[in-house]
Amino acid sequence: EVSVQQPDDNDLMTSVLYRFANPDFVQRLQRGYLPHFADAGARRVMDLGAGRGIFLKLLAEQGMEAVGVDSNLEQVEACRAQGFTVHHDDVLSFLDRAGGGDEAGRFDGVFCSHLVEHLSGADAVRLVNGAASLLAPGGRLLLVTPNVSNPEVWSHTFWLDPTHVRPYPRPLLESLLEARGLKVVASFDDSRTRRKYGGWDALRLPVDLLRYGVNLLTGMDAVVVGELPG
Repeated sequence: EVSVQQPDDNDLMTSVLYRFANPDFVQRLQRGYLPHFADAGARRVMDLGAGRGIFLKLLAEQGMEAVGVDSNLEQVEACRAQGFTVHHDDVLSFLDRAGGGDEAGRFDGVFCSHLVEHLSGADAVRLVNGAASLLAPGGRLLLVTPNVSNPEVWSHTFWLDPTHVRPYPRPLLESLLEARGLKVVASFDDSRTRRKYGGWDALRLPVDLLRYGVNLLTGMDAVVVGELPG
């Protein structure tokens, strides 16, 4: 039996991971993704891997119809208790069926945050193709993933999740979207997810910059948005 040592509460990575799991932080972060759908006139948006329903609630507050899918039954039930339509299913299995069924072409947007890095290359293609099949003309697919061009993400935080399969740099995601016929309308490192240097921790900044380089100051999340022409 392998014993996994839990990180010390004072460990830097513990604070980083807690910040990214904090519901209030996630809500503030995901609120910033709404304009990518609202500016395109989205009325119906699918959240792949809806989790606790944070983005579903944000969509609903903007008057959009929010639909989700998640494999975690407890979280699905929590979303349904809030009044949302959420399918309890494996995302890829759902997309395989929905893309060729009644849901095909019926969504103005598809949101997918921190899911693709849990997939193999072949399954990432299935994810993009399946998500694109749900889009109506002019609909948008927004992908969020760890930014591995940030050396701290690549050297440490990405590997703290044992379910991560492989990284997906932005140029690769852009190519996957374009191969499916989507036009990349936005691609950026989210500056709101930059490592925060405050208090005594700021004294480490010069040392970390010498160690990692200026890419350390890029966002820890990468975002790519594709639009289906029409």
